[in-house]
Amino acid sequence: MTLSDLGLKEMTVTQPTLSRLGEVGLTVSPKLSPRLADTSIRLEHALTKDVLNRKLSERPSLRDLVDAGVMKPTSLSVSPCLAGPAEKLELSLRHDRLGRKLGRRPSRELVTEAHILRTASHLDPSLAPAADALQQQRKRDAASDRLRSCGISTAIMV
Repeated sequence: MTLSDLGLKEMTVTQPTLSRLGEVGLTVSPKLSPRLADTSIRLEHALTKDVLNRKLSERPSLRDLVDAGVMKPTSLSVSPCLAGPAEKLELSLRHDRLGRKLGRRPSRELVTEAHILRTASHLDPSLAPAADALQQQRKRDAASDRLRSCGISTAIMV
């Protein structure tokens, strides 16, 4: 099977001309001889390669990125292409575990009947501590009133 059988044209690789180099953004001074232009292009490529190698060598390690909070710790143990799916899987597992635990949790009524939860059903749970404190104060006041009615003086109770 040939390229023409596949509907493709043959491609030939040729030495670029000065005008073609200018078209693709590699500017070479027209005052340079072709031999110097070729050397100039090679030097430009070498310079670009050196700059890229320097930047790659200066880039922070994966451990530094994890320590800085840029990458997640799972990035150290999992391939980068699997990090996203691994994170989704971990979140899904956490969601499933929480669902199972919530499913096994006793009902509010059962916990109230066992005297673990002391809030009245008509109160919002955020008001429970204040309601408990108020109920304790009322009990102290009632006990203090009973003692006074018996003729016993009470000291200030804290």
